[in-house]
Amino acid sequence: MNRVSLPVLALLAAASLGLAACSGTAAQAPGASASSTANAPAGDESKTTTDASMSAPKVQDKPSAPLKSLLLTGAQGSMNLTELPDAQTKQAGELAEQITSNIQIEPENCRIPTPKEASVSSSTGDFSVLVSVHDGPDYARLQLDHAKQCPTVSVSGQTKAQITKKAAPGPQLPGLVNSGTVEITTKLESVIGDRKLNSETTRIVIVGEIRGLSVSAIASSLADEAPNKAAAEELFKAQVEKIAAA
Repeated sequence: MNRVSLPVLALLAAASLGLAACSGTAAQAPGASASSTANAPAGDESKTTTDASMSAPKVQDKPSAPLKSLLLTGAQGSMNLTELPDAQTKQAGELAEQITSNIQIEPENCRIPTPKEASVSSSTGDFSVLVSVHDGPDYARLQLDHAKQCPTVSVSGQTKAQITKKAAPGPQLPGLVNSGTVEITTKLESVIGDRKLNSETTRIVIVGEIRGLSVSAIASSLADEAPNKAAAEELFKAQVEKIAAA
């Protein structure tokens, strides 16, 4: 069996955060309407639009620089980030698609589509923290919506898992919108031959939207160590600031 490199495994965890699939509908809580806002009373549409536009923060235009030039790399405090090659990103996406296409998810409406925008990623030397920039707002929005609407998901098939998500407010930074932090705990049961392997992993996911781009920083647990949330927060802030200044 071909060995999968550590960078690909890190990307695979990121790609599978929302139980991604190439088809399906966005997660929607039972009884929720397709619209996220209530209809305004008849005759008040213009007032509602005006109020919303006045209260909404002004968003800067999307940077004209190539996505790769916006990615955080190199020495960052005590950490060093290395850009992950496109081939590894593609391999992780293909593996995530293969895995999620062969599993059953309950509730079924908690299977969400994979954002199709391009992305670039960099990682710490031990791959405990992954930073990504996505060309569009969908990644940040999908992760937060899924965490709020599907806090508990059961996975069955060749691999069984129980996934729980806890969403909380994210960092408050100038120009940053749709910011949130999601703690994801995965209890996994795999069968290899006649052996059952049980494991539990935790990931801290920080996401947000800046200038029409999604930024994410993902801290993963290594062995028995807890995810390095402080490192993820530090790198997330640095990545947001780099895009804001571009």
